[in-house]
Amino acid sequence: MRPRDAVARRGLDYLLKTQLKDGSWFVARRAVPLQPYTDAGFPHGRDQFISASATHLATQALLYSLGPSSKAGTALSRDRR
Repeated sequence: MRPRDAVARRGLDYLLKTQLKDGSWFVARRAVPLQPYTDAGFPHGRDQFISASATHLATQALLYSLGPSSKAGTALSRDRR
């Protein structure tokens, strides 16, 4: 799938539409908390760990959509060698 494909474009548009003003994405936790809550400083309080993972994955998708011709894409291509 290429970033120009319609389905990829819809996914990228969704990510950009749902990104919060602080640059993160919020995901509500669904798991039963087994460990005591520890604030790591990421937004979203008790949902911060799943939201941090979601933010990472969304950011990676957006970066990969830039392609290898961009500075970010060139850096990502080098890291995958």
